[in-house]
Amino acid sequence: SRALGGGSRDLERQAARLGAPRASDAFTEDEHASLARVVPGYMDAVRASTSLRQAVSVEFRVQSEDAEHENARLDASLLVLSTLRRRARLLANMPTSNASSATTDGVRVQVTSSLLPAQTSPSDSRFVYAYEVEITNVGADEPVQIVSREWHIEDEDGLVESVKGTGVVGQQPTLGQGESFSYTSACVMKRIRGSMRGKYVVVGQNSKRVTEASIAPFALVPPGRASTTRVNDGDDEIIDEEDEDIEALTRDSSIKQ
Repeated sequence: SRALGGGSRDLERQAARLGAPRASDAFTEDEHASLARVVPGYMDAVRASTSLRQAVSVEFRVQSEDAEHENARLDASLLVLSTLRRRARLLANMPTSNASSATTDGVRVQVTSSLLPAQTSPSDSRFVYAYEVEITNVGADEPVQIVSREWHIEDEDGLVESVKGTGVVGQQPTLGQGESFSYTSACVMKRIRGSMRGKYVVVGQNSKRVTEASIAPFALVPPGRASTTRVNDGDDEIIDEEDEDIEALTRDSSIKQ
């Protein structure tokens, strides 16, 4: 019971950190179904906005009727504890903001994400997020060229997809000092929440020095569930293939002075 209470508290803290009004909002549909099977009062508690900790405490405080019932409840408590700890661990690794900023050797990368409702279909487990990127040569002592990109997209179940490609939106722009390149692209997930991080490989045009410019982690969450404050500097591999509707969302901008 003490372990279940601690697991519930940990999850409630992580859910609050990410802006979820209730800890139960952090569970996937599969986790909701699993908990509802072993905690009879779980769905009632969710509908009544009762705290997760209270629902779990009430369920497992009742004395067992016999040995068979006690064994069944022990199995149920282990399943609940495992679910609580796994979800809290996954949430702990998620960024809280849908924007990020990082500077590496004078190359700054700023990103902001947003859900695209018109392209999203929850009934089909399809959630589409656009992300706007601005890459700026803020301090490199020579022009730099963006030659490749690498993204890691993680959903709320901890599944990671890695995407690599040449350049950005079909280009390999060269940025002089103070110049920026902006573009918008998108990604598709099967879950409503997730995060992205990555890097661009840039090459100094005079020195030929290769630098990996970091893309700091940022959240992929629905409106109202993430801060828009940028976080400052601080698996299976696939080729970057986008379907027609995502390709239609992608645009690039000219280099800005």
